[in-house]
Amino acid sequence: MEKQNIGMMESQNIDLQDKTEDLTADSMEKIFTEEELQHEFDYFVAQQMLEKLLSMGNISVDVFNKITEKNRQTFSPYLSEIMPKMT
Repeated sequence: MEKQNIGMMESQNIDLQDKTEDLTADSMEKIFTEEELQHEFDYFVAQQMLEKLLSMGNISVDVFNKITEKNRQTFSPYLSEIMPKMT
């Protein structure tokens, strides 16, 4: 009888773990609005153009950093909080 109860408890623990993992994965998903997606895209395009200007020698690293910081403020990309600070 005791072995049967242990088996049921183990089964319940596994079920609870699965549900907890699902909940954690779901709660970490970010659902973007159309406006947020547009900001992400605009930031990406602006940075690509900026990197091209830098690689062609049309702007200095200092100007690149200043414009990058301005782009982050303007477009507010989702991951801007963890992006390296521009100096």
